[in-house]
Amino acid sequence: MAKLQVELGQTDAAISNLKNAQITANKIEDSELKEEIDELLEKLTAG
Repeated sequence: MAKLQVELGQTDAAISNLKNAQITANKIEDSELKEEIDELLEKLTAG
């Protein structure tokens, strides 16, 4: 969802959704998903 929001120029919404996803992802074991969320969030907040 966040990737689509970025494509549509909705960066603030994407960041908000990624922060929520990051919190939720902490409750699961999927390290690849956690890494993907962290990388995209870092990219959006650094730019």
